[in-house]
Amino acid sequence: LREDRDFILLDQRVTGYSKPELCSDLSQEDMLVAARDLSPAEALTAQLASSLTCRDELIETGVDLGSYNSDASAADLADLRRVLGYDSWNLYGISYGTKLALTTLRNAPEGIRSVVLDSAYPPGVRSFDHRTLNFVRALKVLFEACASDTACRAAHPNLKERLFETMEDLSERPLTIRVDDEGPLQIDEFTINVQDFTIAAHQMLYRRPMITLVPVALEAMQTRDQEALYGLIDSFGERGLSIDRAVYNLVECYERGPFGSRERYEALTAEHPRMQAGFTYFDVDQEICDQWSEDHAGPEETLPVESSIPTLVLAGDYDPITPPEWGRRTAQTLEKSFFLQFPGIGHAASVSHSCPEGITVAFVQDPTREPDESCIEEMEPISFVTDLHVNSGVYRLSKALLVDRNPGFVAAGTGIALALLAGALGPAVAALVRRRRGQTAREKPRGTGALWLTGSACVLALIFLAGLGAAVAITASDNPFVLAFGVPGWAAPLFLLPILVALSTLGALLFTALAWRSAGWSPRRRLLQSVAILGCVGFLALLFRFGVF
Repeated sequence: LREDRDFILLDQRVTGYSKPELCSDLSQEDMLVAARDLSPAEALTAQLASSLTCRDELIETGVDLGSYNSDASAADLADLRRVLGYDSWNLYGISYGTKLALTTLRNAPEGIRSVVLDSAYPPGVRSFDHRTLNFVRALKVLFEACASDTACRAAHPNLKERLFETMEDLSERPLTIRVDDEGPLQIDEFTINVQDFTIAAHQMLYRRPMITLVPVALEAMQTRDQEALYGLIDSFGERGLSIDRAVYNLVECYERGPFGSRERYEALTAEHPRMQAGFTYFDVDQEICDQWSEDHAGPEETLPVESSIPTLVLAGDYDPITPPEWGRRTAQTLEKSFFLQFPGIGHAASVSHSCPEGITVAFVQDPTREPDESCIEEMEPISFVTDLHVNSGVYRLSKALLVDRNPGFVAAGTGIALALLAGALGPAVAALVRRRRGQTAREKPRGTGALWLTGSACVLALIFLAGLGAAVAITASDNPFVLAFGVPGWAAPLFLLPILVALSTLGALLFTALAWRSAGWSPRRRLLQSVAILGCVGFLALLFRFGVF
């Protein structure tokens, strides 16, 4: 889109880089509730208390709770277009962004050339009431897809029944996992109960790469595999903190709260008794909104938006929060709309696959032309991950070096790599120099053995680092979420190399100790040998520090 037009990103009031922040600790408090082993009633009480405390703080500081909603943001959008000097522009919204775009179509349509609504969240839908049904619908799509995929069916038979069994097991026996206290939540353990499992499953259905890993995550939960679950829990914490819960409450309680019904929600949830224990995640929103504020949107908030502005509406089969039906419903009252549904896609279709991406770009170029949807037929079905080498250390190491770019670990890794390189090349370079000078090696057998054992350990360590780096790069380009669990199964043989490095290093240390004075080594040779062994020891220590080895 940026190749031939300006791309403008709006941070709505008190979100993102917009200041001031409101109740900045609320999301952290919600995640800490999730990390504890609380009953559904206890979790609801704790989240309700923290949200109402936030509300009281906002009122005490003079915040108008009715000033943060889609009507206000639509007015801001209209002002923004005029301030920036554009006669017209295109609106592109994903998820809640579609609600804001539709509100702008209704309230301030002037200057809007076209609209893209990806994962539609329209006025009039009873979102609180239907969250259970939306999630169950997406799970049904998942179960059918796995059953029709030969590899997934063989690796994860009876996926639906296993889901229920896991939920029942976690209801009785929550699973506590040790986590890094320097992680996003700054806690040293996270207890997964049935509510947390439900949230994780729900969130994994958002994105196509994560959908491929849902059966793997379910198996890890069922077998209580802490090694496999470490990265999932860590990334789960980061995602939770990225949501601004205070602004969510402000907007949703103003617009959706008054039109939700706790009774209707409970009636719909009762249709799925084996999953009821995990639905506190959905239940708490209505409870908060019932007490948040008496300032609500008017009845116009329940009416569909009508418009003749060209609009593209996109939906994904697996979407657990804004189902395709909402997209169809949205398109019905938009006179010049095109609705497209994509297989194997969850939430945010336009940024999940080249087909909806291409259709989006083509539509913005010419909103009057009917989209060419031929690529939908060519979309490959989801390929579920069934061959995986579980290793949480890969996640820890990759995150420290490539994501966080921790200066200390980056420096240590660079120093270790240089020491290994010196140790790997040292014996060969020395032999080559002697040959060119016509000299004969004077080292005694112990000295020669020490040199070659050290060189071999360095070479094996470098091969492992290069191989692991390649595996991480290939996996990151194909499906980066695999790295939360480990690496693809084809990379498993790599993890034999650290064992060989450890054995070679032990041998090298023994031979070096025996040959240090008697091998006839020069000071330069002793220095190189020391550097090489330190590189091998540092390599093993680094892997041990992150749990790779």
